Amino acid sequence: MEQTELFIQYCNQKEYKRSKAYSPEHPFIHIQKFLDRSDDYKVEGGIWNWSKETSLLKVLKEKESESMDWLQLEFSTVYLRKRNKYLNEVVDRLRKLHQQVKNKEKEEAKAFQEKSVLFENHHNPLFSLLELSIIRCFHQILIEHQNNLSQINWEYLYKFFKPKEPILSFKRAGKIKDEDLEYHFKKLLLDTEIIDPKTNFRIFKNLFLQKPLSRKIEWKEAVSGLAYFITSLKDRGIIENTRNKHWKITSEFFIHNGLPVSNLKRSGKPRQDLKDTIDQFIENVHSNFEK
Repeated sequence: MEQTELFIQYCNQKEYKRSKAYSPEHPFIHIQKFLDRSDDYKVEGGIWNWSKETSLLKVLKEKESESMDWLQLEFSTVYLRKRNKYLNEVVDRLRKLHQQVKNKEKEEAKAFQEKSVLFENHHNPLFSLLELSIIRCFHQILIEHQNNLSQINWEYLYKFFKPKEPILSFKRAGKIKDEDLEYHFKKLLLDTEIIDPKTNFRIFKNLFLQKPLSRKIEWKEAVSGLAYFITSLKDRGIIENTRNKHWKITSEFFIHNGLPVSNLKRSGKPRQDLKDTIDQFIENVHSNFEK
């Protein structure tokens, strides 16, 4: 295992001399070498080579393990007072490589799109495999060296492993009796089959309690009606300011005929009869509100 340039920079140079005239820059230099030859791993025309990609994964895992061992060896050998500086220098280089991988993948995707080629049929497995390898290294470094990392590097690594915060439902802007809300819900949304008639009132009520998802609500009518429904709740002040997250919340809490909802902003206008029923529900709820 050769000594890297970073190691030589931070070690006691009287005790450690260069093993060769040329030294690699840092322990993860193999990632840069793979990126420089990324064209060799392109897959075009939707033709997958499972054997080739499996071999690539195996090689990357071997290199990954070797690089982590390399890092640990150099870290433990560098002067104690310089270890943190050495480690953070290595992490800085690894972060830059991570960004290079992402940028290279975007550039290739853009090039395919400019040629009017579907990116799904023209991909490069190297990028996703390299990113996964880097993130695994981040994880190991974070576990073993979190007290040695700078604040910037700690925050960068931690964001990949921070538990995802749940999306909360809307918050009502005022109070309404459960029996009033349930009555209008059943009469104007369930009986008309705008919402799946099997939907329990408790599930619908949770939509306004700023709680995590318990079960999705199935919207049966045109998706344009759902967009109008949410916009009306917001415009009439039935739900509080969502800081423009209302479409994200809607996508989390609703499905349309069993499928995820999307592109709500561009869904168009609902039919007049659907619009009228939604308006009636909104007006009835609003009139029963205790602000």
